Amino acid sequence: MKSRFASAFPSLSASPLQHELLAHAKPLSFEQETQLLSPGAEVSGIPLLISGHVRVLREDESGREILLYYIKPGESCIMSILAIRQHSPSQVLAFAAAGTELLLVPARYLSLLARSYPAWNAFVQDVYQTRFEELISVINELAFSRVDARLLDLLTTRGNLSKSPVLSITHQQLADELGTAREVVSRLLKKLEQQGQVKLGRGKIELL
Repeated sequence: MKSRFASAFPSLSASPLQHELLAHAKPLSFEQETQLLSPGAEVSGIPLLISGHVRVLREDESGREILLYYIKPGESCIMSILAIRQHSPSQVLAFAAAGTELLLVPARYLSLLARSYPAWNAFVQDVYQTRFEELISVINELAFSRVDARLLDLLTTRGNLSKSPVLSITHQQLADELGTAREVVSRLLKKLEQQGQVKLGRGKIELL
C-alpha cells in the first residue's frame, strides 16, 4: 500500500506525513458498486482514492439526482471536507465503483494534519480549487449546454474512467447523472447510434 499511495499522492508521500496517514487511515476496497454517503448521513472521514473512482451526486426533494463530479485516483472529496469542518451532515450521495480502493482518513485527525503538515494544507487547497472549477463547469453545462452534448461528454468521461469503450450502464443511470428523464436519454442514445457514435446493447453501450 505504501508504494501505491506514494504513486497516487506524490505530494503527500514525504515522511512523516505519509507515515501519519497510513497509520491512521482505514483502507477500504469495493468489489461491487457501493454507496458511501447519503444526504443527512454523518461524514466520518475523507477518502483518498488509490484506484477506481467515486461519483458524487446531489439529490433534490423530489429524488432527482444530478452528477457533481467524479473523484479519481490521487483526489479527495471536497464535500466531505466541508461537512467535517462545519460539523454538518452529508449534503450529497456518493457511490464507489467496483474495483475502487481508498484510504479513509478519520475526521478526528484532520485538525492535527492541518496544524502539523503544510503539505496537507496545500493538498486540501488544491482539492478546493479543482472541485470549484468542476462545479462551475457543471453549472455552465446545465445553463448553456444541450442534453445531447452533456450525454456524449458523460459517456466519454465514463469510458476514460473505466479504460474501456464498452460501458456497463443503463439508460436510467445515465438519466440520473444528467438530471433528466430516461426517455430523453433513450431517444438521444438512439440518435447517437444512428450517427455511428455508439452501439447499444442490453445494459451496455459501446463507444465507437
